[in-house]
Amino acid sequence: MRKGDISKSAAYALSRMSPDQRAAMMDKAAAGEATCEQLNSQVRRRKPGDDIRTRRVICEIADGTVSVQSKAGLTFTSFIELLEGLLRECRKLRTKGLDLSTAALVLKDQCRHGRAGESSA
Repeated sequence: MRKGDISKSAAYALSRMSPDQRAAMMDKAAAGEATCEQLNSQVRRRKPGDDIRTRRVICEIADGTVSVQSKAGLTFTSFIELLEGLLRECRKLRTKGLDLSTAALVLKDQCRHGRAGESSA
C-alpha cells in the first residue's frame, strides 16, 4: 500500500486474512490480478471443518464419555479451546489439593458468579 500498488480497501481485506493466505494474495492484489471484492470473498470463506456450529458434543473414549454443551454453539476450534481452558483450571485446583467433586463445585460457583478462570479455592 505504501507504494500505491494496493488500494486501502484491498489492504484492509488482506489484513483480515491469515498470514499464509495474505502472503499468497498480496502479490495478486499488487499485480491487479485480484479485485477488492475477490479479496473480501476470500476473507469470508471459513476454514474447512470450522464453519459448523453445534450446541452439544458427546465424545466416547476408552474410559468413559465426555459431554460438552455451549449456549453459543461450538466449532471444532472453540471446542478445543474450551477443553484446554478446563484442563488449565483443573490443574490449578489440583495443586490446591482439591478432590474432583470439590473442584467441580468450585468451577460451577465461578461460572455462576461470572469469574470463570479464577481459581480462588
